[in-house]
Amino acid sequence: MLVLMAAKPGSAVDLVKQEGEIRWAVRSDPLQVREGDRVRYTVRISDGNDRPVDRANLRLIGTMPDGMVVRATVARTTEAGVYEATVIFPMAGAWRMELSARGDAKTASFVFTETVGAR
Repeated sequence: MLVLMAAKPGSAVDLVKQEGEIRWAVRSDPLQVREGDRVRYTVRISDGNDRPVDRANLRLIGTMPDGMVVRATVARTTEAGVYEATVIFPMAGAWRMELSARGDAKTASFVFTETVGAR
């Protein structure tokens, strides 16, 4: 299940996905992305009991149909269950973004599309 939630028009959007016992919430800033922009992703992960998952190892990889790839280091923040990554998109188009998490003998992934506009 994938749900888009926005507080008000033009505000940041959370992509939310429930996969088994894992709940993902991903927010990008800025909301409208153009090639060359530095985009910050904030990722919240919680378990089936709505407890933060704060010991996961996360990876974020973006791919284009032509084979271009962007990778980002996903770092823990001081808030439990919250991680951040920054990506610079070198070209416009629809990027297939995959967040993957590994920890406590469990793995999970979240795939979404980031549409990047031309300058």
